[in-house]
Amino acid sequence: MARRANGGMRDALSTLDQVHSFKGHIITKEDVLDVLGLVDELFLARLFDYILEQDIRTVIEMLNTALSQGKEAQHLLRESVLYLRDLLLFSVMGEEAQLSVVQKEAKPNLTRQKGQVNPEQIMTALKMLMETSEKMRYSENNRFILEMAFIELTNLWSEKEAALVKPAPKIPSASASKPTRAKTAPKEAVDPVWNQILAAVKEKKIPTYALLVQGRLLGISDDSMYIGYKKGYSFHKEKMEEKGNRGILESVVQEIYKKPMNIELVLLDDEQVNDIVVKKAIELFGEEIVKIKN
Repeated sequence: MARRANGGMRDALSTLDQVHSFKGHIITKEDVLDVLGLVDELFLARLFDYILEQDIRTVIEMLNTALSQGKEAQHLLRESVLYLRDLLLFSVMGEEAQLSVVQKEAKPNLTRQKGQVNPEQIMTALKMLMETSEKMRYSENNRFILEMAFIELTNLWSEKEAALVKPAPKIPSASASKPTRAKTAPKEAVDPVWNQILAAVKEKKIPTYALLVQGRLLGISDDSMYIGYKKGYSFHKEKMEEKGNRGILESVVQEIYKKPMNIELVLLDDEQVNDIVVKKAIELFGEEIVKIKN
């Protein structure tokens, strides 16, 4: 609460009154985090572990989980800045540093991360996140801005080997066989193909990869590929449909299949499939292929 008040006694008392009105006389750390929409230092420590490992999928999943739990993007960003501040001071001063966010439980993470970064990288990361904070003040798409900022953050440590996806072996061209009825590979073969596409897109442009990774490969039929986005990711789907992002995806698919493919991006409901293209995909591939994963 003191950190949220930024040194102001009146603001701190107002925050205490707010938490008390929701939680009563006995107030725990978890109560404060819940009411104020904040995350704890262990969450931040794990988040930066994955950033340093360049595990973009897990970074995005952690951000999405926090946001779905009611945490605010601006607060997530501010707490991340404070965590980086602690990492910077700890890297320079060691145990003498007066930490703002990190406490005893997250100290081992900080000690490990200290050996993976240098102060110049941390300063660059701090500048990047503080510039992102300014963008959020004038934008309605704070979630997307937050995701892009953390994806760019992973590039600061680009010399580390990416841990997200491993390219799958190349598959034969779809024109190699001529079935009497349009079919796709079984489900266990779809995921490696999708991983191969994601890996190739990531090499070309990480922001495009960040948009694409939120979708799922529904199936492939002759010269058509169907990619679905769950409800709540319409913004990602719309951005993927822009000329630049779609062009990158189409070029990657053409490189893999050795021919141009018609790519259909569709939006899926949580409980039912009501898009005409997806219905067609179910007709072609069966419900065991076209389904939404929670």
